[in-house]
Amino acid sequence: MLKNFVIATAFFLSLPNAFGQVPPQQPPPPQPAQPNQQSYEIRGKLIFSTPRPPDERIEVFLERNMQRIQSVFTDSIGNFEFRSISPGDYHIVVKFAGYEDVQQEVPVYSMTRTTVVTVPMNPVVTVVRKKTPGFEGDNPDVVDVKTMMKAYPKKAVDEYEKALEENKKGATEKAIGHFEQAIKIAPEFYHAFNNLGVAYVKMRRYKDGETAYRRAIELNPKAEQPQLNLGVLLITESDLHRSEGRDVWGKYLDDAMDCLDEAIKLSPRSAAAHFFLGTAYYKSDFFDDAEKTLKVALEMDPAFVNTRIMLINVYTRQRRFKDALEQVDAFLRENPKAEERPAMQELRQKIVKNIDSTPR
Repeated sequence: MLKNFVIATAFFLSLPNAFGQVPPQQPPPPQPAQPNQQSYEIRGKLIFSTPRPPDERIEVFLERNMQRIQSVFTDSIGNFEFRSISPGDYHIVVKFAGYEDVQQEVPVYSMTRTTVVTVPMNPVVTVVRKKTPGFEGDNPDVVDVKTMMKAYPKKAVDEYEKALEENKKGATEKAIGHFEQAIKIAPEFYHAFNNLGVAYVKMRRYKDGETAYRRAIELNPKAEQPQLNLGVLLITESDLHRSEGRDVWGKYLDDAMDCLDEAIKLSPRSAAAHFFLGTAYYKSDFFDDAEKTLKVALEMDPAFVNTRIMLINVYTRQRRFKDALEQVDAFLRENPKAEERPAMQELRQKIVKNIDSTPR
């Protein structure tokens, strides 16, 4: 069936294989594909949401069963490629100063030689010092230190800034210590709780991350960001519990949808919230809701290619091959120089074959 051709999509949070306290069973490391066997590849691109992406090449790691398999560096525009791999479940891992850590799940299917993936690189929340008065923090990712000083004790804000500096260096554990100290001094420090949740998630401390996000929501019920963060984290946890049955992983998705619904109420124009809500619907097999929500996300941000890829997933799972073909053609039309074009063209051929073989 064509669902084996589904292209993996990207998430803002990590997608590891197991909970932190429960060590997974460690199977033998996968063996490289033999010369006489068909080998597979992953082609990807780092997508930066910042106005000016970094100029340097960035190291990208491929892991399987929590073991590092390969590492490569991106080219000048963020493209990377892993070759000579066998089918199975992998993770793309990226750690780059100033951006959230990435650990993105990528399944490689035996019927598709090339798997295409885009990896969003999201900047860590930073403090911006402004000399001009009247700054009201319209950008949710920017905090005015002077305003913050009025709300929280200076020692708490100092700890918060130290946490951000450690995080930029990649010292997440040290950052966590400073965030924890900040909220110990100022238990109502909303920004510290939200960023502490992000740091916990980087360290795979998911329950601690949940607790921090929920406290941030309690402190600032009108803020979209912790609702969005918590919703994406719950999708992650649902994937981790997939082997435990639908009653377990389905509950995580139900809670994720509640959070993302609330995020959309708070910020109706949030393309990210619509995208992840559509993803949660898709993973719950609510395909009609997934299609409707993803189309809204696409209207809000047509340049975000993951939305089209998720729509292709929705349509192929429903065997709506003509609709899937329309999305593939739109991708090819809108991305004439994309590195993913060969894989999309291959996928297009397979969809056309399915259309031709479907009884009329």
